[in-house]
Amino acid sequence: MFAYRRLGSLLGWVLSVGLLSACQADADKNSAAETNIAKPSEYMDSSIPSDAPTYLVGTMGSYAPFEFRDENGQSIGFDMDIMYAIAAKQKFNVTVLTHPWEGILNTLNNGERDIIISTVNMTPEREQQYEFTYPYFTMRDTFLVKASNTDINQYQDLVSKQRKVAALAGSSQKDMTIQHGVAAENIITRDSQFLALKEMFADNADAVIGDGAVMDYFALSYADIPTKAFTLPDAPQVSIGIAVKKGNTKLRDQLNNGLKQIYTDGTYDKIYFKWFKKPVPRNFLPWTSGTLAS
Repeated sequence: MFAYRRLGSLLGWVLSVGLLSACQADADKNSAAETNIAKPSEYMDSSIPSDAPTYLVGTMGSYAPFEFRDENGQSIGFDMDIMYAIAAKQKFNVTVLTHPWEGILNTLNNGERDIIISTVNMTPEREQQYEFTYPYFTMRDTFLVKASNTDINQYQDLVSKQRKVAALAGSSQKDMTIQHGVAAENIITRDSQFLALKEMFADNADAVIGDGAVMDYFALSYADIPTKAFTLPDAPQVSIGIAVKKGNTKLRDQLNNGLKQIYTDGTYDKIYFKWFKKPVPRNFLPWTSGTLAS
């Protein structure tokens, strides 16, 4: 009987060790998998102390190539690289949180976010309500239409033929389209630029409007569906800035200082080329005429 007890105890010990080893192996695998997840940006500085200031950064997360999700659910894109590069220069941490476009700027006022970087057009109305950095990007609003749609070749065709236009809900492009003559009932709004684009691809809308760089990106990404592009009559150059709460000039100035740094050391040029596969155009930003170089 004693021998059986000892044998049973020994077997129990072996099984316990085996189970513990298996659990440890699983834990090691999970730890390795977590370690192998790429950082959301190569410009993210992991050496910034945890006790450094941490800002909550809001972004839409569905506006490629400026901000979108990778296979791990992390927010990546041009805007994210710019934000992490600024944070690295200014030695603060960021926590990136996504939010639908509609209402994203309101999160600054209610304290849910400290910074919004989400391809925000610096309209006069918004500049009355929020603090903005220097523009970090400029573009023109652009329409995309299927090349096979021979009825629509310019903006006036959308107005005179009373055709439908897809736009991002709550965007300045939607308002601009209505101001230029497209009836409000002919505007189809969706919660992301990609969903608006799909309305055009599905022939539910004749055109989709969005920021020019985004429309260019989609045209290249879906080259199997040929498209053509045009702008609004006398389309102005739109300035894109980073927004913070009205009155928070300290944070705005810190972000501006970071912008100056990444422009001066060439980081901005590298980020631009990474996402748009071409050099920064001449006279692209105010700092090319001295605004940020001073």
